[in-house]
Amino acid sequence: MLAAHGSAALPQLAGDFAFAAWNRQDRTLLCARDGLGIRPFFFAHRPDRQFLFASLPRGLHASGLVSRSLDRASLVNELLFRFDGPERSLFDGVGRLAPGGWLSIGPGVPVKAGQHWSPDAASAGSRNISPEDAATELSRLVKSAVCNRLPPTGPVATHLSGGMDSSAIAIVAARALRPSGRKLLAYSHAPAAFGPYSFGGNGPWLAPVLDQEPDIVWRAVRTGDPAALVLPAMDCDQPFPTDVSHRESRSFGDAASSGASLLLSGWGGDEAASYGWRGVLAEALVTGNWHYLAAELRALGSAGAAWGALSPFLLGGRTL
Repeated sequence: MLAAHGSAALPQLAGDFAFAAWNRQDRTLLCARDGLGIRPFFFAHRPDRQFLFASLPRGLHASGLVSRSLDRASLVNELLFRFDGPERSLFDGVGRLAPGGWLSIGPGVPVKAGQHWSPDAASAGSRNISPEDAATELSRLVKSAVCNRLPPTGPVATHLSGGMDSSAIAIVAARALRPSGRKLLAYSHAPAAFGPYSFGGNGPWLAPVLDQEPDIVWRAVRTGDPAALVLPAMDCDQPFPTDVSHRESRSFGDAASSGASLLLSGWGGDEAASYGWRGVLAEALVTGNWHYLAAELRALGSAGAAWGALSPFLLGGRTL
């Protein structure tokens, strides 16, 4: 399909992917990344000399062909939520494909680039359907998204906070895995345990999920070192915690040791409906969008609600 149609075939691909495909006929390399940018793709291009690509910048630096030089301005902007665009990385001379992006390169031909998928803001809210039909369509899309990502063999892991999105993902995955006898490992980030499923304020929401899907292997994950939660060791390529005591690292490590090659996540997906707009307000606070912040706080209706929305960010805490 790619050999025959090139970039025109990319909209037909589903799921998470990042690849580079060599076309022997026209001697071009087609590079592409999935629409949501789940799989990473970094590259360094020296026109008429070299084109190097890897999943992460460390792969390029390890080759010895790309010097490891930090782009300090990009790093500062990333930490301040002032993003320079998806094509820029934290390193000089290293770019990345944007989510849904593609490029084609070959000897003696101009570089071509484009988007094979991007959200269509103009179409948002244009469908006039009943709530029942919307619920049916949403259910179909969630099931399709989860099942299309399940590997053919082995156990699968997922985050499970008790929120709408992670609960739906866990239930769909557990039911899809059950006919083949495969297990779903569910990880909940917990500061402390107060019962078989209970921790923090999410315990009551975990029980219905685990009670109706009793074969889910549930595991509470706690931060071994509190400092690792507040100031964890960071990944050398991206601002992402990698401290072995950090709860996310512990989730990844346990899932990998249990044979799971995939960890599904609903992190932040239900923020608007059930999460109090915490991340949105936190970003407005950091970026100095005061007018928007003030309007949203007024809309919350009370100082207590406003504090509840902002306090997890201000106090350095965040739940799944």
